[in-house]
Amino acid sequence: MLRVFLIIAAGCAAVLLTGCNSNEKAKEQPVWEEVKIGDLTATSQKPQIRRLDSINFQVHIFEVPAENIDKLDEISKILYTQPFQFKHFKAFSANSFSVGFGRTISGNQIFDMLSESKALRAGSVVILLSDGQADDLAITRLFGRKGIYYTSSDGSLQTKTIGPGQLALRIKVEKIPALRGVCNVSFVPVFPSPLSQLTAKTSDISKRNDIFFESCRFSLKMSPGDFIFLRPLQYISHQNSLGSIFFSRGAARPFVIAFLIICTNISD
Repeated sequence: MLRVFLIIAAGCAAVLLTGCNSNEKAKEQPVWEEVKIGDLTATSQKPQIRRLDSINFQVHIFEVPAENIDKLDEISKILYTQPFQFKHFKAFSANSFSVGFGRTISGNQIFDMLSESKALRAGSVVILLSDGQADDLAITRLFGRKGIYYTSSDGSLQTKTIGPGQLALRIKVEKIPALRGVCNVSFVPVFPSPLSQLTAKTSDISKRNDIFFESCRFSLKMSPGDFIFLRPLQYISHQNSLGSIFFSRGAARPFVIAFLIICTNISD
C-alpha cells in the first residue's frame, strides 16, 4: 500500500484509523480553532527541491454527535453535486451516502458549521498517489464474519458476508493528458479479501479478489484546492448495513463519521 503519513497538528495528536480510539486531548481541541480550510493547501505552494509525478490528498476525519446530524444537512446545502458522476445516484443515497464538492478558497464556512455541530477531529492522513494508482483509506475493522445488506446498482436489496478485515474507501487517480493540474479521481467502498491484504502488492491492487460496493462508486475531476465532503444521510443504530458500518458508531454518546478529502497538489 502506498505510504500514508499522519499529520501531526500543533498541540493535537491525530488518529490514523477511524476505528481506533482517538486521543482524548486531541478531541478536546476543536479543529476550527487551529486551522482554516484555506490553509490546508499551503504546502503545495512551497518551493520543492524535487517535483514528483504525484497527486496528493489530505483526509480529515470528523466525529459528529448523532443528535446533530441535521447540522450536516446545512453543510451539504452550500456544496455542489454537479461535478460528480455516480454509478447509480438513487442507490448511492439509499445506502445513506451523501457527498458534496467545494473549493478551499471559499470553504472556511465548513469549519464554522462543523463547530456548530460540535464535531470533533478524529484524525488526519496524507495520501500520495501516482498516475493510475489506488490506495485504501481504512474506515473500520471487522474482527469476524458479518452479513450486511445494501442497495445494489439496480435498486434491489442485496446481502454480502464480509470479514474479518478492514472496510475501506478506495481512491484511484488518473491524470488527464490534455490538461495540466487536473486529474480524474474515483472513490468506491471496498472490502479487500484478507489474503490480498497480506500478500498483494500495491501495483496489483486492481487484480485483487476484493468485494466492491459499486452502487456507492462516484468520481469527479479535481484540481489542487478542490475538496469533497463525504457524510451519511442519517445515523443508523444497528451495524447490519453498509451505510451503518461505514458511517455510524455506537457508544455512550453515538456519533457519525464524516470525511473532508482535499486535493492539495498535482505534480505533472
